[in-house]
Amino acid sequence: MKFLIFTVTVGAGHNEVARNVAEYLKSQGHEVLVHDLFKHKKFRQWVIAKLGFTAMTKLPTISNYFYDRAKKSDVSIYDSYIKSIKDETLELVNTFKPDVIISSHIAGRLFVKKYESKFTKPVLNYFIVTDYDLTPGLKDYKENEYVIIPNEDFKDELVEKGFAPDHILPFGIPVNAKYYKKLDENEAKEKLGIDIDLNKKIVLVVGGGNGLGNVYKVIKELSKHDDIQIISVAGRNEDLKEEIDALAKKSKAKIYSYGFTKELEYMMTIADYLVGKTGGITATEAITKGVPLIAVGKTPKPEYSNLQYLKKNGMAIEIDDIKTVYDKIKTLDTDAMREKYEKSKKVGVVEKINEKILERR
Repeated sequence: MKFLIFTVTVGAGHNEVARNVAEYLKSQGHEVLVHDLFKHKKFRQWVIAKLGFTAMTKLPTISNYFYDRAKKSDVSIYDSYIKSIKDETLELVNTFKPDVIISSHIAGRLFVKKYESKFTKPVLNYFIVTDYDLTPGLKDYKENEYVIIPNEDFKDELVEKGFAPDHILPFGIPVNAKYYKKLDENEAKEKLGIDIDLNKKIVLVVGGGNGLGNVYKVIKELSKHDDIQIISVAGRNEDLKEEIDALAKKSKAKIYSYGFTKELEYMMTIADYLVGKTGGITATEAITKGVPLIAVGKTPKPEYSNLQYLKKNGMAIEIDDIKTVYDKIKTLDTDAMREKYEKSKKVGVVEKINEKILERR
């Protein structure tokens, strides 16, 4: 079968989901093409990936206000964006002629619904929800589409929107298969190539692919204590990494400083806590690996919505005052959180997606 996967570069999560799905489908012999919808629209890409994403992080109160308005009206801001990519994307679709289009971002779902009458071949339309929240723009259900959601908790809301129950698939958020593998801590330590004490508590502090959030402030606070170790992931934020490298030279806690890394599964294997952003992918990776999640400071939606959902279900804690992060960590009931994770985690998500699609072949 031929699969076209639509993604949008805003943060790292949507692209990560697209890659995870594409890798598995290719391994099963399918022909797969991944397409970033706004890749060739430089200004639009800048607005989405740079201006919009930075504004969400730096001005969460304002961005959350507009997000809430969009949720209330169920209208996505991408409704007004997809017209700009109409001609080139239609040409791509009608040249590639996919059997199935899978979207890891709402813009893909909106594009298919708006322009599928101009496709030369009918398609099955799948949309993957990549957060523990339903993004604005999920309305006007059609019989040829399916929605993949994190779990059963989000099914009723989609049924209320008009989706057929058997077209709502609570398979989970597709993280890379490597997060499902059980790794020995010593093996993970060896893969990372670091001399870290596995008998002393390890705090993993992650700022996402772009190194955003309260990473430096959190590490500075934790660095005052010599009974913990810190693994810092600054992402592509080179200035942040330099600051943390400088802090490491005078820190009481041992700090292992990284920039952008593809070794998070090893870090999560040895970590006792993960402090950082609660994006849908990072949160799901942590749940799958059994690493207690801690969010510090204000976060933009939908990360905030993720956090509220996880808090409600005993799978994350929120810390408003960075100065209390050490005390909160030391008193956290990690066993209870890991028990919740074990019951809620989803495995084999992309395999289930493939099986479902083949049923409709």
